[in-house]
Amino acid sequence: LRECSILKRIEQLCTQETSERMSDSELTVVNLVANGDLGVGEIDTNQIADDIDIQECTSLPGRIYLRSEKHPTATIYRSGKFSVAGADSKQEAFESLDWLLNSLRDLGIEPSRDSVRKSLTVEYLVLQGSLGQKVKLSMLMEELGPGEKEYEPEQFPAIIFKPSSVDCTVTIFSTGEV
Repeated sequence: LRECSILKRIEQLCTQETSERMSDSELTVVNLVANGDLGVGEIDTNQIADDIDIQECTSLPGRIYLRSEKHPTATIYRSGKFSVAGADSKQEAFESLDWLLNSLRDLGIEPSRDSVRKSLTVEYLVLQGSLGQKVKLSMLMEELGPGEKEYEPEQFPAIIFKPSSVDCTVTIFSTGEV
């Protein structure tokens, strides 16, 4: 019976809207990855790498990684597209994006802030939380409904569950952490 209540709790956590999840005190966003388009066409990433004044800048063919102590990692691709990874909220992703746009403006690249913000799409969220109780994983494995599920305790100490009814992946540890 206890495993059934755990299943209901997992389903509740998975089916909440993103905005609810982000404000839910039981769940914490630990990583948000978003991407979009700068709307300026192709960019010479090698030139940006040479000219930009940022603490850490790694240039690889066709892309450039930019890091700052205050912001998540931003990646600019030669195509003019970008991604932001490591934010813990959409607001932090927007702040990182503003930092990126200001850095590009200093180099004479003028993307439209409004169109860039409109193009920003959250690709995925990594959330962390607790079910509020310990879980017997072998019993829970038997109770899990339709969906892909994996549990090989010799390989990894948790169940990896992809409910068929929701687009999410849940990692369930015996401590009740998800």
